[in-house]
Amino acid sequence: MKTVLLAVATLSFYTLALILTAIAARRRALGGAVFAGALGLLLHGVLVVQALLDDGGLRFDLPASLLLIAWLVMLGCLVLALFQALPALLLIGIPVIALTVVTALGLPPAAVDPLHPDPWLDAHVLLAVLAYASLSVACLLAVLLAIADHRLHSHRLGPRGRVAAAAGNAGDRPVPHHRGRFRSAHPGPAQRFRLHP
Repeated sequence: MKTVLLAVATLSFYTLALILTAIAARRRALGGAVFAGALGLLLHGVLVVQALLDDGGLRFDLPASLLLIAWLVMLGCLVLALFQALPALLLIGIPVIALTVVTALGLPPAAVDPLHPDPWLDAHVLLAVLAYASLSVACLLAVLLAIADHRLHSHRLGPRGRVAAAAGNAGDRPVPHHRGRFRSAHPGPAQRFRLHP
């Protein structure tokens, strides 16, 4: 019963973080979302500790490993959100992490007991899980980079679907040139063939 309440509280904070991220995505002010995600991360950490700790040492069955990987991925997403406002990372990451938590809690624990506790084997497994979590965060960032690259090359960066300069909203305001000189955003016939050193 305690695990179910912890899981519901964790998923509630993750859902709140997702809603706050969706609201603040345009302003890129993710403070409330990061705070709600951090509270969910703390409760998720308690779930991880309950799943990993066993009487004879650490237990690395599938549910415990999934919970640990999801916790590390959420930690990576929140740390990245602190230093760089990436709302899309949280908008993609939080539902995947919540689904992983639900899946891990729905699986039955393995009935295999460790033969003997070995700290080197435990360290090896922890490093492997950390590597999988790092790879998951890198994959999420790669997907975001691919989306941004596609939108950049198809000129769909702005909220209206086109880059402001491509839509003709730039007007004739001066655009800074590379040596402090200014030139028009739309050059006339006299400027078209003029070289700017």
